[in-house]
Amino acid sequence: MKKKLLYISALTLALLCACTTKDNSETSNMTPTPTETVAPTETPLPTPTNTPAATPTPTADVLAQRYINGLERMDISELNGFVDKEDSIRNSNLMNYGYVTYDEEGNLYYVDQNENAIYVSDYNGENKRLICQTNDKFPSMLQLSGEWLYYNTEHTAIMRVHVETGEIEQVAEEHSGPFVIKDEKIHLSWNGLSVMDLDGKNEVIIDDTFLYSDFPSYSTEYGISHIANFKLRWKGYLLVFDGESTKVLKQRGIFPLLAGNYLCMSDAGNARDLSTKFRVWNLKTNREYELGLYADQTVVSDGETIYFSRDGYNNQSGRMWNGEELKSDKMYTFFYRWNETMKEPELFWIPTEASNGIYNIFLTPKAIYAEDKIYIDGKSKYTLFYYDLEIGETGQIY
Repeated sequence: MKKKLLYISALTLALLCACTTKDNSETSNMTPTPTETVAPTETPLPTPTNTPAATPTPTADVLAQRYINGLERMDISELNGFVDKEDSIRNSNLMNYGYVTYDEEGNLYYVDQNENAIYVSDYNGENKRLICQTNDKFPSMLQLSGEWLYYNTEHTAIMRVHVETGEIEQVAEEHSGPFVIKDEKIHLSWNGLSVMDLDGKNEVIIDDTFLYSDFPSYSTEYGISHIANFKLRWKGYLLVFDGESTKVLKQRGIFPLLAGNYLCMSDAGNARDLSTKFRVWNLKTNREYELGLYADQTVVSDGETIYFSRDGYNNQSGRMWNGEELKSDKMYTFFYRWNETMKEPELFWIPTEASNGIYNIFLTPKAIYAEDKIYIDGKSKYTLFYYDLEIGETGQIY
């Protein structure tokens, strides 16, 4: 079978070759037919346009820095606003998130952060009465106006509760930034400066360029705040609003407190700088004092005496102003008081019952309060201590 197949294949190949030879000879004797040459197709070039290259969108920190760079500068010597005793204490407590306030009768209003509940009691915690149990985490910025106690909820709204009935009302939705009640108005610092009525109506934008900032401090003529957030890479700036525009008061500075004739601040480039110097300016005499101790928002004042604190860390020395040292295997907080008649600050209180150092301090005409926080089984536990400024008695509110 294989031989037969090969033979057929050879025969077929021979016939094909013969046909091909014949065709070629016939073709060679024919006159060639002229053909038309087709020009190659050209690919058209793209039409030029005048559209510029896309500009990258500036980042948040770039925009924030441009805003700061575009503001007018103001010198501290230009400040002359005076803050009375009541507003000095208000500014102090708001600087510390406002978990404590008081009324004219000396009653204490405070947030028990273990329960997210608001109570009223005597200055020392006696005769406690529940005002309301909030459904919000960490109600803060407590401020009284008439029979209403105003507070801020975490990232939601400004609320108020009737101090007698416990009735809760929403005042301003989506206003979770700092606010101050002044001249029967609510002044807000949240993506701009604005003012509204006590019922949340008739909001008026004062300065829509003002960056969000923490801890506003008000005098009769000025509103002072700071910016020290991620947008500015934690650089600290003091800003002042003089009723017409926002200006930069100081580049290195955080946690400003206006109290009496004083401007207290931490002279730091950022909120995490442990080498901070605590400074005080008398705005009336333009005299500056460097108290030399680290302090951030743990500063309060009634306009005459300035109270501040310093932590002594684990296995390190907490040096007092008299040169003595207290070494411990846990963290302590040392409380000092100072006024211009004193050569140096006076150490007056070490709340040794506190287990992990003090986070915030608050003030009333009667006492100073210190908030302690520890973690137990992954949960925060808060304790509020007090020191009677008249007799030196100490105790615990909750």
